[in-house]
Amino acid sequence: MEKCNLSIIIPAYNEQSAISWAINDIYLFYFQNKQYINKCQLIIVNDGSTDFTNVVCYRTYKHIHQALVKHNIELTITHIHCKPNHGKGYAIREGLKDAKFETIMILDADLSVKPHINQFILDKINQNNPFIIVGQRNQTIKQPNHRLFLGWVFRNIVQSLFKFNLKDTQCPYKIIHKIPNLHNNLTINGFAYDIELLLYCRKLNFDIIPYQVEYKNRKNSKVTIRKICRMAYDIIYIGLRRF
Repeated sequence: MEKCNLSIIIPAYNEQSAISWAINDIYLFYFQNKQYINKCQLIIVNDGSTDFTNVVCYRTYKHIHQALVKHNIELTITHIHCKPNHGKGYAIREGLKDAKFETIMILDADLSVKPHINQFILDKINQNNPFIIVGQRNQTIKQPNHRLFLGWVFRNIVQSLFKFNLKDTQCPYKIIHKIPNLHNNLTINGFAYDIELLLYCRKLNFDIIPYQVEYKNRKNSKVTIRKICRMAYDIIYIGLRRF
């Protein structure tokens, strides 16, 4: 069975309380899934944080470095620092520029969806055709009613404009395989980057594969009314521009 080489991108903005757990969880994920993964690259993109995210990243990496060397673990950690804050889409583009491998996993810093790989995903990778796997959230913790309502409105707008064969476009779990020059073809800086990414993949006739994942909602969501308005603007812009 041929293993894959995997780059993992995590955008982070003021994540000092979560980023250490994320780095350690990625370390354990790789250690526990060496039957699927040969080499792994973790890319933390600190998107203009004003807290101690940078310091926590450095201390956590320093703490696990000895374990990586001792166990000869092929996990490298790259830390990109952007100033000022630009948005999730921008941070992911910066991570894509630095990705060493053809298979890329995108996660949120709070790991509301845990890193995950199995034989099904590895078989898709070994077929060597371009694809994107898009997580479809299975809610394990009920969200507040206002978030459920906003999510419902957002999904219906996206579906009416773009007709994706997906129930969930915004899930913080995606695997991209052999899709070239993404960082040069994406422009959206904010949370709506997912829509642009999926439209680009559809334009090139790459497989878009829905994949059920367990999702644990964070208590202090960073999705604000202002960001929702920005997402609406971005969606209208994408809809007018199309691909």
